[in-house]
Amino acid sequence: MQLKNMYALLWTDLYVIGRRLTRARIFNSGWEKTVFSTGLGLGFIACVIFALGLLHVLYKAIVISVLSLITILCLLDDKAVRRDIFDFFGTLWTRKALLIIGVLGALFLLPYFLLPLYPPTAFDATMSHLPSAKAYAQNHGLIFLPFIRFSLFPQINEMLFSLMLILSDDVAAQLVQFLMMGLVALGLYAWGQRLFNSRVGCWAAALWISSPLVLWAGSSAYIDIGLACFIFFGVYAFSNWMDSDETHWLIISAAFLGFAAAAKYSALFFLALLGLILVFKEIKKRRFRQIALFTTIAALIAGPWYLRTYYYTGNPVSPFSPHIFGDGFFSENEVHTIIKDLTPLYGTEKTFKNVLLLPWNLTFKSTLFHAEALITSMYLLALPLVFFFSMVHSRIRMFLILIVLYVVFWFSSSQDLRYLIPIFPFLSLVVAGSLDMLTEKTRFLRKPRWKPVLTISVAIALIWPGWLYALRTIRTLGTPPANTEQRELFLKNKAPDFVAPPYGAIDYLNKLRGSGYAIYALYAENMAYFVDGTWRGGDWFGLGSYRRILSKLFSSEVLYQELQSLGSDYFLVNKLRYRIYQQGSSIPQDNNFHRYFRLIYAQPGVEVYELAREGVFYQQ
Repeated sequence: MQLKNMYALLWTDLYVIGRRLTRARIFNSGWEKTVFSTGLGLGFIACVIFALGLLHVLYKAIVISVLSLITILCLLDDKAVRRDIFDFFGTLWTRKALLIIGVLGALFLLPYFLLPLYPPTAFDATMSHLPSAKAYAQNHGLIFLPFIRFSLFPQINEMLFSLMLILSDDVAAQLVQFLMMGLVALGLYAWGQRLFNSRVGCWAAALWISSPLVLWAGSSAYIDIGLACFIFFGVYAFSNWMDSDETHWLIISAAFLGFAAAAKYSALFFLALLGLILVFKEIKKRRFRQIALFTTIAALIAGPWYLRTYYYTGNPVSPFSPHIFGDGFFSENEVHTIIKDLTPLYGTEKTFKNVLLLPWNLTFKSTLFHAEALITSMYLLALPLVFFFSMVHSRIRMFLILIVLYVVFWFSSSQDLRYLIPIFPFLSLVVAGSLDMLTEKTRFLRKPRWKPVLTISVAIALIWPGWLYALRTIRTLGTPPANTEQRELFLKNKAPDFVAPPYGAIDYLNKLRGSGYAIYALYAENMAYFVDGTWRGGDWFGLGSYRRILSKLFSSEVLYQELQSLGSDYFLVNKLRYRIYQQGSSIPQDNNFHRYFRLIYAQPGVEVYELAREGVFYQQ
């Protein structure tokens, strides 16, 4: 099945399933109905894949059959869903002006659509998220992966990646995040339209996809965009519930926040904050059913992931909170290493002065925060305007409080710039709303004939940084690979230095041994996804920690025995990173080294050694 056809069918399935879970009368617009239905469909399908994974029946035929059956039942059971589909295509055909605008917009955004079509090279994607998804797909179910970093974290996004790897490939997995990025953009348009007007929605959507960091994450197999998507719609639905007091909105909010908590621990911040607001609001009215309903739905969706983590480690939020639940799977030293690794290597000192400087530092000194890409400077430039209008507009004030609270939480924990992505949609909305209120105070810009020109011009100006980033990326990398041969050349020649040299070695082993080998890689933890054989580490912590191997380099025999105890057949050394961390160009070799190890692959930056089989030693 071609990727574009599969993507169109998947979107239809998502909408149909999600639409069946909602009620038409609660939506303010067709856009709102579309984004909430599709978002709910995404979360529901991820839960279905999770359930099939627990049963170890993740076979392509079974997955397609189950999803098709669910879609057919939804279509047969709900006339409104069928009517929506016919109305959509009918609208496109009869309103040709809308179709022309859509085509022109798609052509303008063409650089955006090309970004997720490159092979995966982002570090965490190939180190953690995709290797987990690949292992689940290959083993037809959820298995324990002790050598994959954080494989016991909540992984609802990885369920969608597994689905894409079963149906297609890793580019399709990246397109899931791209879809979720687009859903947030459309959701911002719908929410801006509900709270303010269509112009605010347009500007908010443009701001969201103007940050290179958002585009980078939205075209990679990371989970930050998926997390932001679930949090955004959870807060969106909660806001609608507060305005309407309709229970259905509260149910939708609980579902989305449950999806978010099943994606990443940090989502618990939003779940707890909105839960407190719900409790205070309902206690005043002496109502408790809504509290129980919200808690139950979120717990039913997210709870199984935390129970899975508890089953393997004894700690439902492993490796965090060891003083409450114990160290679990990791040793005490490793827990401290993990937490230390996540906090002081980047960011600024936690002082009041640095809090005040945070907007400036995030915009113009983003390298302090381990930034993979930049964020738009418009957030900083519009900050005084947002503070001013927050004093007169209650909704802007509410969002600003939410943003500030999360930033404080982020600043006091792990100061990685992409961990701020979940608040970018709300920041985009308040900036767009403030800009709109400013234009309404300008007599000249209030004239009806200027409003369409103003809307389009400002939207293009806001989106420009992201468009330039996308264009520069394509110029640097060239057009995305169109076949397997072009993909191999891209990964060997145009991939970043921390990918290309070790990838060549892994590709050599894959072609030599297929899936019939096991490998330990020193300072190449991001190669886990590309290995067709069995991954035995290493990493900075866990069963295959680098410390475990580095401490054995004094003796080739001891090193050999340690690697054999891990079940490894091959030993890869990333010389580029080894030189950085160990101040050496290659691993030490004593007189007996060649009795236990044979060099089978050597290229600038990487070496691969074959381990002698038990009882048979290579001669020097």
